[in-house]
Amino acid sequence: MLQLFAADLRIQEDEHRRHRLRGTLDGQARSSWVTWQAKTLPGTIDLTILRKMGAEGVPVEQRIFYGKPSLIQPVECRNILVEGINVRDYPWWCIHMTYCTNVTVRNVTIVDASNPNNDGCDADSCTDMLIENCRFNTRDDSVCVKAGRDQDGWRVGKPSQNIIIRNMTDWHGLAIGSDMSGGIQNVFLQNCSMGRGAAVYMKSNLDRGGFIRNIYVKDIKIDKGTILKLRNNYHGYRGGNYPADFRDIFVENVTIKEANSGAIFVAGVKGAPVKNVFIKNSTVEKATEPVAEIQYAENVVLDNVYANGKLQPTHPKPISLAKRKIDGVPSITPVCSGKWSETAIWNIGRDGGGTIWNGAPAGRLPDGTKDIRVLIGKKEATPAGVTVILDMDIDDTYEVRIYEKSALVIPSGRTLKIGSLRPDRTNTMVRQTGGNLICPRLHIDDVSCQYLITGGYMQVATLLLDEGSLTIDDSAATIKSISITDVFQAGSGTTITFAAHAGGLTPIQCKDVKLTGYLGQHLIVDVSEYDYAANGDLTLVSYTGTRTGKFDGGLKKPGPQVTIIGAKADIVYDDAGKKIKLTNFRP
Repeated sequence: MLQLFAADLRIQEDEHRRHRLRGTLDGQARSSWVTWQAKTLPGTIDLTILRKMGAEGVPVEQRIFYGKPSLIQPVECRNILVEGINVRDYPWWCIHMTYCTNVTVRNVTIVDASNPNNDGCDADSCTDMLIENCRFNTRDDSVCVKAGRDQDGWRVGKPSQNIIIRNMTDWHGLAIGSDMSGGIQNVFLQNCSMGRGAAVYMKSNLDRGGFIRNIYVKDIKIDKGTILKLRNNYHGYRGGNYPADFRDIFVENVTIKEANSGAIFVAGVKGAPVKNVFIKNSTVEKATEPVAEIQYAENVVLDNVYANGKLQPTHPKPISLAKRKIDGVPSITPVCSGKWSETAIWNIGRDGGGTIWNGAPAGRLPDGTKDIRVLIGKKEATPAGVTVILDMDIDDTYEVRIYEKSALVIPSGRTLKIGSLRPDRTNTMVRQTGGNLICPRLHIDDVSCQYLITGGYMQVATLLLDEGSLTIDDSAATIKSISITDVFQAGSGTTITFAAHAGGLTPIQCKDVKLTGYLGQHLIVDVSEYDYAANGDLTLVSYTGTRTGKFDGGLKKPGPQVTIIGAKADIVYDDAGKKIKLTNFRP
């Protein structure tokens, strides 16, 4: 039956050889849905509560929440064709087929897709589906096969099955799971190429149950990536006892120029081993040892598999938990407080769910050629937190995250130029005390995160304040500029503080200012040292594009949110002059 299905799809391919784009769908997410977390309204629920409702069987109609939509989402439909379109700037998943049958997605191009969780095409509990000749330049999974989550997936009980993905270029590979509780089977991936990624990445955890079986992968070329990544311990585990059943996986003719680290990663869990994984006629030109990382798996067979010019053992030996690097991206973290240039404080590791740091000795700095993330205060390495002082200029593209009880200090005379900076967990701090920050994205992500700037300049594309506090203390008149070339966005859990000097204040200068989600928090302006009699109005924010929302109202108009210290004044939203300012000062 499956052979007949594949033959029928080949006939369809012959009828649609010419690739013609017939239009563009623009989700316009940057001006709307990208702010969804900041817009959560009183009375709605978050994902933790939502998943608890699913576990407890709360009727679906009672689960009211505010979330991002998929752009294209047919539900319980048959005979669907999505072909020849351009898609850009959508809010969440792009094409999300749900409970559908007989689906073709062909010659679709996704461009300008930089929003979080922006999967290209997700087959969710679908039967008989073809995805081919597409270009999915996405930030998250390009193609993903899913089948429901946890108890809801068991209740609905619809598997994803009979799915073909082929002839894909400019994409990041196939993901299967982690939402797969209804089961996934009979998936075929063939004749694809990619610059970076795993040919196939299968993932689940002890909450999911379900199965992943009969997966076929053939004729894949990758510049840098992995032949197979499979894990039954994916993060999100909340204490269940329902491991997924992985079995019968066949991979053939994969060629990779360079592996991310090892080339094959198979991690079952105790009591639920992965069964029957066959990899043949595949080559990895360069990979670190061990080439195959195997744990809790039965009957993993390598047939004519070469890595680093050597034929790999037919039956690779399992690697114990104590010696194996748990899945995650390459990272480096300080093991104690100190200066950035001190090699002794840095430890190589991997960041991911269930991280175990690999015990590599300290001895090198983050260098960009090996590190995707620098993690300051990662609790597996530094449970008590650390402070890192930047004492050298950095010019690289990796991400820096600051975790529990830790701080990063950017002192005078130093410049930090990186891909992204993210104070990310409880009681974290960035102190820019005179140095400079240049990065595309500054993201303050927890209610107890703090960013303090007292000097130097800040130049970012997007300043995203989900929660936490931003303090602009210009009382010493040493801040040179705060420039945001794209969006300044303040969310519902953010407190922003300005402290002015006698002559005024260095304002936030941005393109678009988004305050739509600024609910129930505070804007604090300290004008104790400001000579308002001589200088008049005080500009806090200037913008060249658009403004949405206010510091003193928001969606539900909860009342005043502006506190002025040292005088009385009125806050004015001057859209003609493109300024948010204080005016009408009085004792």
